[in-house]
Amino acid sequence: MFMSDTKNNYGRDGDLDREVAEILAECERDSSSSGSSADIREMARRYGVDVGGGSMDPRYDPSQSDATYYMPPYYPPRQDVSMPHEQYDKNGGRIVYDADAPMQGRVYPYSVPYERTARPEPSAGAIPSASQRRKNREQNAQSSSVHVLYDADTSAKTAYEAPFENIGDKKDEPAVSDGIEKNRKKKTKKVKEPKTDANGLSKTQRFFRVFIPWNGDSQREKVRKIVMDVSFFVLFFCAIYFMNYFIELSDALNIKDDMQNLVVENQTDDLSARWAQIRAKYPDVNFPEGMNIDYAELYARNQDFVGWISIDNTNVDTMIVQADDNSYYLKHDFLKRDTKYGNVFMDYRNNNKDLDQNTILYGHHMRDNLMFAQLENYMTIDGFKASPVIEFNTAYQNYQWKVYAVFVTNDSREDDNGYLFNYIVPNFYTEESFASYIEAMDERKLYDTGVDINTSDKILTLSTCSYEFSDARLVVVARMVRPGESAEVDVSKAVVNENPRYPQIWYDEHGQSNPYRDAPRWEPNQ
Repeated sequence: MFMSDTKNNYGRDGDLDREVAEILAECERDSSSSGSSADIREMARRYGVDVGGGSMDPRYDPSQSDATYYMPPYYPPRQDVSMPHEQYDKNGGRIVYDADAPMQGRVYPYSVPYERTARPEPSAGAIPSASQRRKNREQNAQSSSVHVLYDADTSAKTAYEAPFENIGDKKDEPAVSDGIEKNRKKKTKKVKEPKTDANGLSKTQRFFRVFIPWNGDSQREKVRKIVMDVSFFVLFFCAIYFMNYFIELSDALNIKDDMQNLVVENQTDDLSARWAQIRAKYPDVNFPEGMNIDYAELYARNQDFVGWISIDNTNVDTMIVQADDNSYYLKHDFLKRDTKYGNVFMDYRNNNKDLDQNTILYGHHMRDNLMFAQLENYMTIDGFKASPVIEFNTAYQNYQWKVYAVFVTNDSREDDNGYLFNYIVPNFYTEESFASYIEAMDERKLYDTGVDINTSDKILTLSTCSYEFSDARLVVVARMVRPGESAEVDVSKAVVNENPRYPQIWYDEHGQSNPYRDAPRWEPNQ
């Protein structure tokens, strides 16, 4: 029989099956098949179905209770999904094919309108009109059952699941674990290939090719790149050098200013009360007995502090330190930080409290006029006249010193025929040795200052670099102002030395013969 369970399921279209069932039931009641064939054909035309001229089987005998009947199916033969829309799409919809049709091996085309309207409730027992039946079919298409439709509008004729509401229960796909998902992403991750130009060069290669000589470059191009590279590196290192220079210069000036502000002078307060305050402020600092309280703050900052030097009409006005050697403060400042300026320091062999016969101070001759650079002023008489007195105070006592001699000497024996004038002797063995040293200075001094000196005096030696020749040293020697002596200096007595003694290297560079080549050589043990 061509109908399936008409009570529960009317196949693809419940309205059609129901109407067919009603027609057959009427035939059974009337015991006649007259008109049934026409009714079925008329009904099929309303549903848009070609029954192919089928009629009731002549073998059907309604008078027999167990008679069977045969009616050819009214469903059309299978149609190709690529058939033109005009045959089925009468209402402007898309042609689709329902895979849920009850007939095996057949699909049924029908039109799905773009606009849907609510299905009206039919009256009981009434046969709905064609438009009503069409609306009913549309409502059924939105039922909870899931239909698989084949869209004739798509060239691939691919199946898709209709997006109906109230979709029935579906089994959820098993969840993919995070680990599997991460591995899947890793496997599917694409590796970006570097973009290359027409010559097969990446961006990095093109960049370096601008600066680096490359195979295939002309000789002129290689020279151009080498010159450009050298210029670039020179400019780069110069920029770093000057940046570092200005940073260190700023630090040196700031430290000097900060330390000057810590010096407290001419205080009339009670010394015991001031010391009580200082010791309370710096409980961990062991201040030496007899120390000048004016420098207590500096000593608290750095226990290597031993004094302060100041020269009028110059920028020499700075603190003095003393280390365990004569090298540490060549490259360290007062706060013990690395710097090319270093700090003016006292010879490690000197006694900073009682003072030796010869107290030696060292400082760099910086080209920016810092540290001991302006000692260079003493190379002329005018420089001496501007600053005839030096003030050098230790951490214990204040002193003044009159400039006695200024000379240039060497720091290497090779520069003076194997001889080195040893001006950095802290103490002389005998008075005769000191006297002979004074005579050796008199040969070398650039001018006579008019200041006298004797073997009972204590002297101050300032040593710095000079640029007359390689490893040259500029030395300024001053003697301490004697007790009760005026610190005034009659600068009018200063006289130029017409033939000062220099090291051999100086005569060589000036193209002169050395008149002191065979002169006696002073040694500290003489």
